[in-house]
Amino acid sequence: MHEVLGLTARQTQVYEHLVERQIGHPHQVAEELALEPDAVLEAMQRLDDLGLVAQDPQDSSLFSVIPPDLSLEALIRRKEGELQRMRLYTEGLTDRYRMAARRDQSDEIVDVIRGSREIGTCVDQLVCQARNQLEVLSRPPYLNGFSPGREELKALEGGLPTRVIYAKEALEQEGAAETLRTLGAVGEQTRILPEVPVKLLMADRRLALVPLATEEGAAVVVVRPSGLLDALVVLFDTLWEKAVPYGGTGSEPLPAQLNEDERQLVQILAAGLKDETAARHLGLGVRTVRRRIAAVMEQLDATTRFQAGYLLGLRAAATAQQDTP
Repeated sequence: MHEVLGLTARQTQVYEHLVERQIGHPHQVAEELALEPDAVLEAMQRLDDLGLVAQDPQDSSLFSVIPPDLSLEALIRRKEGELQRMRLYTEGLTDRYRMAARRDQSDEIVDVIRGSREIGTCVDQLVCQARNQLEVLSRPPYLNGFSPGREELKALEGGLPTRVIYAKEALEQEGAAETLRTLGAVGEQTRILPEVPVKLLMADRRLALVPLATEEGAAVVVVRPSGLLDALVVLFDTLWEKAVPYGGTGSEPLPAQLNEDERQLVQILAAGLKDETAARHLGLGVRTVRRRIAAVMEQLDATTRFQAGYLLGLRAAATAQQDTP
């Protein structure tokens, strides 16, 4: 927290000690904290510059603490002002960047980012900028394996609504079952499709990243508000409706004939996963999975697994209509 206020760890230590003492000389504080007097004096002078303490006009070596509810609030307001000026500066630089890069009208809609490191930075920045929601289309290959990024986890843990559609091949990646459990535990809404047409990362439906196949190497297109972005939104919504909720995380009602484990099994298989992959994601043996599949198909009076998933969807929809007033 002290870094946000522009304080070092040493300055924070001295400040918190002074808050409890309310007043103190550098030598006294240095002795009590087992620090060098010069280091303590330097810290106190910095605190004085920030308006957190006040130097006695008659004894320059005596410092008293200004009530934190007054001093810290004033410091916070100054920091907010600095951040606002930085936002305005960023907007100005962005306008200059677009003007310099503009060749035709398309440059106002998209930018091309090249290089693995630059793409990684761009992805992290887009996730950090999201305030309302993240929406993702995910499919192999993955540059860094099937694992969540640090910024993505921070966003999820911070409560940012996140919807992700995975291609079924993604669930066959090493560690996929554990990764999806981790993401589900922090709030990710996950659905599966047999095929996902393109990778996509979209923040607040305001900015999107789409990979670009080039001979020069890795590249992504940054898509800004435009007809192209609107098309990507429609694409995601259409795929989301078609996708199968992973692990029973969807909101559709549960048919009375099936318990939660059985519904989860049918949903995973309806996404087209192999028995071995389904077993890993369910934490079961392959034989147990096959035995349960047979039992579920019998309950649903289905002759194929696809039909079992289809019948489950029909019965869920019928139940939803009955429950609607």
